[in-house]
Amino acid sequence: SIAHVNNAELGRTLANSDQEPKRFIITYKEGHAPLLPLSDTLGGSSENHFVIGEILPETAARMNETDELYVEEDVQYRLIQPINLDGDPEEKLSIFSNSSSEQNSRLNLRSTEGNPYGIAMVRAPQVSRAWMYGPRTKKICIIDTGYNYDHGDLPAAGVSGYTGYLNNHIDWKQDGHGHGTHVAGIIGALNNDRGVVGVAPHVNLPLHIVRLFGGGASYVWASDVISAVQECVNAGSNVVNMSLGRNGEPMQSEINAYRKFLYDDNVLVVSASGNSGASSNAKFYPAAYENVISVASVAENSLRDSFSTHNAQVNLAAPGSHILSTFKNGGYTRLSGTSMSAPHVSGVAALVWSH
Repeated sequence: SIAHVNNAELGRTLANSDQEPKRFIITYKEGHAPLLPLSDTLGGSSENHFVIGEILPETAARMNETDELYVEEDVQYRLIQPINLDGDPEEKLSIFSNSSSEQNSRLNLRSTEGNPYGIAMVRAPQVSRAWMYGPRTKKICIIDTGYNYDHGDLPAAGVSGYTGYLNNHIDWKQDGHGHGTHVAGIIGALNNDRGVVGVAPHVNLPLHIVRLFGGGASYVWASDVISAVQECVNAGSNVVNMSLGRNGEPMQSEINAYRKFLYDDNVLVVSASGNSGASSNAKFYPAAYENVISVASVAENSLRDSFSTHNAQVNLAAPGSHILSTFKNGGYTRLSGTSMSAPHVSGVAALVWSH
């Protein structure tokens, strides 16, 4: 059946209203594709049963009166920026990298490979890596700022990525920001006698990169985040890692989507809990959703980092302070934040699941 909306009545509302249109997510029940009073939609997801449209708030309220539709304002998500801690290089504040040689000198990286403390802390070496690279290998999807594809300490052979409307068609193999490359190194920096080693190091580690940030915009929409996770699912990913979020209230479209990802698609979504532990410690979405693994941060002494959000929605904690990993321009740097904790969990999840 089709959800009908009275176009004539809504037309009168448009003509008589002094409100400005806003961006809304219009969720419909499966099998109930809506017939909407929209001259054009801004996108949507057939797999998650929603479309995006710019409509008046009072129009959205009237549409919500139908049984087949749920209309809610699309909201903004932002990348979780690292926290400035004593001992982190000052480049971290602006996510700026000097040349690789300069960075390596400042970080005292030797020619032999280093094992960041987080790798031992999550006991990754106790899981045989040989199990991970066969028929049962699990793919990890990273939704972030891109991937330094030419970095000599990161896998390339098994890495794929998305370029399309979600990221303004920017190249996923580039990362001028550095955050995504740092996350990727925590997960899979190579065991190659140089730089650092990741939780699941292998030249053929299957990764899928969705570069959602880094195209000049300071935020993305909630609907874009859902579509980005769906892209991970469509690419055959088993684990999705995210370091983004927002405060505010839960959204039904997101509740539906993350439930589907877990129970229908059999995909584990892992998200940083947020860095508001020293202030509001408020719920931070999508980590706060029931069907998302929320990861807080602990230091090398296993105590919770003061910056880490630690509310009742947190499921796990992992290393997140002074984490040494790969960075843009072929370099390395230390960053701190729950953004560094989440990929430890994503890597371990893929390792264990591959057994």
